[in-house]
Amino acid sequence: MQALKGGQSLKYRQALLSGIIATSLVLAVVGYIDQDQEAAFHHQRQMEVIDKLGTVRAGLETGLNSHLSLVHSLAALAKFQQHFSAQDFQVFAEDLAQEHSDIRSLQLAPKAVVSYVYPVKGNEAIIGYDLLADPEQREVVRQIIRDRKLIVLGPVELNPSGVALIARHPIYMAAKKGASGGGEFWGFATVFIDFQPLVEASGLLNASSEVQFALRGKNGLGAKGEVIFGNASLFTDTSMLLNVSFPNGSWQLAGIPKGGWVSSRPERGLFWVGGFFIALCVGALIYSLMRRTAELRKEASQHEMTTEALHRAKIEAETANLSKSEFLASMSHELRTPLNAILGFSQMLQLAPLSKLSDAQNGYVESIINGGTHLLKLVNEILDLAKIEANQMPLNLEDVTARDVIEECVALTKPLADVRGLKIVNNISSEFPAVLRTDRHHFKQVVLNLLANAIKYNTDDGTVSLNGVETIDGFVTVSVVDTGVGIAAEDYDNVFEIFHRLGADPMIAQEGTGIGLTVSKQLVERMGGEIGFESEKGIGSRFWFKLPLATNLNVLIWTDDLRIGVEALDKDHQLLFSLMNKLTHRSANDMDVDKIIDTLVNYTVYHFQREEMVMEVCEHPGLEVHRRLHKDLNAKLRTLSEAWAVDRSPLTLDSLRTFLGHWLSRHVGGADTQIADYTQGKDRLFNKSLEKLDLASGFNNLKF
Repeated sequence: MQALKGGQSLKYRQALLSGIIATSLVLAVVGYIDQDQEAAFHHQRQMEVIDKLGTVRAGLETGLNSHLSLVHSLAALAKFQQHFSAQDFQVFAEDLAQEHSDIRSLQLAPKAVVSYVYPVKGNEAIIGYDLLADPEQREVVRQIIRDRKLIVLGPVELNPSGVALIARHPIYMAAKKGASGGGEFWGFATVFIDFQPLVEASGLLNASSEVQFALRGKNGLGAKGEVIFGNASLFTDTSMLLNVSFPNGSWQLAGIPKGGWVSSRPERGLFWVGGFFIALCVGALIYSLMRRTAELRKEASQHEMTTEALHRAKIEAETANLSKSEFLASMSHELRTPLNAILGFSQMLQLAPLSKLSDAQNGYVESIINGGTHLLKLVNEILDLAKIEANQMPLNLEDVTARDVIEECVALTKPLADVRGLKIVNNISSEFPAVLRTDRHHFKQVVLNLLANAIKYNTDDGTVSLNGVETIDGFVTVSVVDTGVGIAAEDYDNVFEIFHRLGADPMIAQEGTGIGLTVSKQLVERMGGEIGFESEKGIGSRFWFKLPLATNLNVLIWTDDLRIGVEALDKDHQLLFSLMNKLTHRSANDMDVDKIIDTLVNYTVYHFQREEMVMEVCEHPGLEVHRRLHKDLNAKLRTLSEAWAVDRSPLTLDSLRTFLGHWLSRHVGGADTQIADYTQGKDRLFNKSLEKLDLASGFNNLKF
């Protein structure tokens, strides 16, 4: 017991460890999911910022490039219309600037000297300005001439006010035919673009935006240029960056959410609370399951031990009961011989002419004879029951005329009825033609038992009636009706139970053992019939039984010549015969038929398993053939039972009965007869295997 407790404690600790491991695994999964969701959250926020940056970049590039097209237009004027006046320039420039209100000025500078300006007003001071002569501008201008490329400078502070971008395009005339080089430098086309409207149009100043922006890349130098908008601190490793491209230069646009990046998603704390809760629940569940599993295993082990103990006790009880029945059956001679001697000598005393008895002595002898006769009857009933239980009650089947046997029984019981003034009415006429295929002795025994009970439990001056009728399903029904005390409804279920007798009413005879009806029921069922009764308290009873006609070939009656010599299998065959015969009686309702069919199908499968196990242990050469045969029979039987479940017609039931009758006859009388030849000396081996199978089945307590 101490070892069992120690083992159970270890299992509980293992359950606790399993719960902790499960909790840890769930937390690890929660952590993995959390990291994944955090990465997704930050990625989404970055994509949102990049999306805003993309919108701003598009605005900047669109606005800037639309202005740069003006530079190309000015350059085209200089190249393709070399001789134009200041007036012509004003008209042309005015036309270009109509759709661009943010243009500060349009300029053409032949030989790098600003000569044409639009608008003139406010820009008079710049006319005549020599770009190459200005030391601050000279190097930049020379670089533009050498690179022959458009360049965007600035933004720069303008005098007197404002900030502008300078788009300057060097102009080269087309080279003369046959000349080398790229043509002669003509001058510059320049556009001054107001920076503030460009910034506003792009959305950089949108107060409702959730993103902070900054822009760098003065003079088109991109990431290397100075900051031209916003706070330089935005250009960090955590900022989102996009390049704003334009001809021969770029700016770099930076953005972060206003207020900075959020360190984690808002619901992260709640997520972890839920994760911890789930982990604890899973851990507790695993612990509970593991602990309950350990408890169930313990209970299963105990249950298995109890089941084995019960099975052993059952086997011992059955063995003891069988020994008792065999003992009582074998005591037939020892009990009957002295009783017959007592009765014989008592009758000799009464009849001896030389030793006439006095009245008192004659009374004593009469009491001895009555008591001995009654005792002999009790012994005979007990012995009959013992023989039935020990399967030692042989049936001798023959054709029996029902009328003749019933008339004999009436004649034998009439003196008993006359004593109480009872009238026996035999309604079975001499013209009743029924011929039974049955055991004459046991048929007579059943009729006598029913007549004796009808007389015993009748009222004085009552009536006992016998009736017989042939049924359409091939049976004869014999009924015995009395006008006695009847049976209370609460006693119906116990009428055929052994040693059951009517209540202790002093008006009712108390002779007998309560065995007669039990023996009668078992005898009738062994002979392929059924027995029953109807009764009403204070009115009387009608006991009836059915036995098959000699022409009824659907009933299977077990006789000793059907034994194959293997006790376990013979008992199975007897039970299958009994179930089959229950199915042949039309008195069974659909619910009874359902139960019988279900039991019959399942027990057939169980019997096949037992038969195959015996054959396997005994190394029977026909095992595989039997297995295939069993498989086919099971399939056919299940098909017919399923057909009955769908179509509850008499035709379907008759098909099932016919199949079962033919199969059982061939199965028992044919294929199984050779099994016993291989079981000699192996009873212990296959009985041990059958015990294990019995434990796993639900049929080890089924009786017939």
